[in-house]
Amino acid sequence: MLDCDRKLRVILLDDQPIVLSGVSMLLGALGHQVTQASRGEEVVERFQNGERFDVAILDMTVEAGLGGSEIAADLLQIDPDVKLIVSSGYGISDVISDCQQFGFHGALPKPFSMAELKLAIDSVMQVDKCAE
Repeated sequence: MLDCDRKLRVILLDDQPIVLSGVSMLLGALGHQVTQASRGEEVVERFQNGERFDVAILDMTVEAGLGGSEIAADLLQIDPDVKLIVSSGYGISDVISDCQQFGFHGALPKPFSMAELKLAIDSVMQVDKCAE
């Protein structure tokens, strides 16, 4: 059974410090525990070292390192239960518009509001089932 009030462990990948800071504050305000990473390699390393997260919000492209689209399959191989949300500020790409084909559970085009962030997380965690 899904725990509707459960606070999630979220890893956030973005190469822009202002985005990491701002989205981390939003996630914290939603009650979630946040781990930040600026390169995909950091995220993969954390998973390989046994850290587990409920949700990974992954910037699709990272200037100096691997982006979300490049590490999604690796993360799911390490932890098939993690829910992956792809995020991008480069408009609607194939990965954003058809994210499940690329291994993601949800998409979050930038810029996004706190309500859109919450909806994306609730959707991948199937929180709507709590209302039943």
